[in-house]
Amino acid sequence: MNSRLQSIGRLLRPLRSSLFDLVNQRGGSKADSTEAFDLQKTLGYIEVDFSQLASDAELVEFERFRLRPFVLQFDQILRREHATLGRPTLGWSRNARDPNLLAFCGSTATQRLVQQVCSPREMRIVEIAGGGATAKDRWESQCAARVGVFDLSSEDKMLRASVCQEVGISIALGQYPIVLARKGSRLPFDVDTRSVILEQSPSDLERIDVAIDEALLSVLPASGGSSFQTTLTRLCQQIRNPTPTERQLFHQLTSVSDSRVEALAITDLIMDARRHEGFALLYPRWAGDYPSGDSATCFHVTPFAEEFQQARSAVQKACGDMKVQYRKGDQGPVADILHSIWLLTCRADGVVADLTHLNDNVCIEIGMALALGRPVLLTARSGTEVLYPDIEKMQVRFYKTPPQLSNLVADFLTSLELES
Repeated sequence: MNSRLQSIGRLLRPLRSSLFDLVNQRGGSKADSTEAFDLQKTLGYIEVDFSQLASDAELVEFERFRLRPFVLQFDQILRREHATLGRPTLGWSRNARDPNLLAFCGSTATQRLVQQVCSPREMRIVEIAGGGATAKDRWESQCAARVGVFDLSSEDKMLRASVCQEVGISIALGQYPIVLARKGSRLPFDVDTRSVILEQSPSDLERIDVAIDEALLSVLPASGGSSFQTTLTRLCQQIRNPTPTERQLFHQLTSVSDSRVEALAITDLIMDARRHEGFALLYPRWAGDYPSGDSATCFHVTPFAEEFQQARSAVQKACGDMKVQYRKGDQGPVADILHSIWLLTCRADGVVADLTHLNDNVCIEIGMALALGRPVLLTARSGTEVLYPDIEKMQVRFYKTPPQLSNLVADFLTSLELES
């Protein structure tokens, strides 16, 4: 067996272990159990046929049509517990995720490296930053991709901001992200994934090669409990003036809520009927959450540097005047930073983001908010250049003084018609 067949074989072993755990989970319905056993049976056939492969050409064909689709299906089943209802800012495409599609965001030079890895694997690459495509086209392409590759090796500030925003979107979508960075560079703390260090040497190709295989043939670790039942309830609450058919579907949903398979089949019918309202089910790494409804909350996405203290105080003052709870990134509910950011974004009625200096973490968090569809107020100090490609069509409100920022935030919170 050659080295590539050996490396793919090593990736199959953890899949068997994860699937064994799924099959032996307690609870669930007969439909869920049948689904898990069918997966186990399919993996058995895959392992037998894989053992008989004799060449790289056979392996590539096998990956494209059997192995990658299976791993994608398994990964999506594992993360159903984290189902989160969103209304993405750029709408939603119900197109299925493509197990052989990779989304790339970064420099042209790095894209050529990634292309050298993808071409022999017969994978397609779609560019999701800048270029001639519209923002909506790029968004839909990213939604359809199995893996995202994000190049943070560039020194171009505008490009880096776009890359960081797309990282945030990828996190919310529950994709397997691959982050590329230069040796010695500092990564945003919001990047909680394995990074590939580029050293401008021939070994860069090998490192990208390994990372892409792992991303395509692994399932993301999941944590943070379940939001499945909460999301079903949230969907029913968000449907205003339901039709008689929808009321019947709500009743059926209640009766099959213990079955993930049956509940999602009914949920698809409800969401298809409300396609024009832009509802989407996201399956992120952690369970989702929602604004409480008891008291409105504003999440302030801002750098932690001391120079932003006056801006933070200004936003906090506006929230206090409006009787809205103020939250920022270091006030998260759990120890893990990125998990906390995710929950703060999910629970926010509105997000205020400060783009001054185009901080990496701020751009990542904006991406998460846009993917979820939370209302976002983009702000920046007057005189700063912040219109990177991904937001060039969005309105950025500039402020010169803290009182001006307070007024902008107050107007934004008023426009949300919050119930405090």
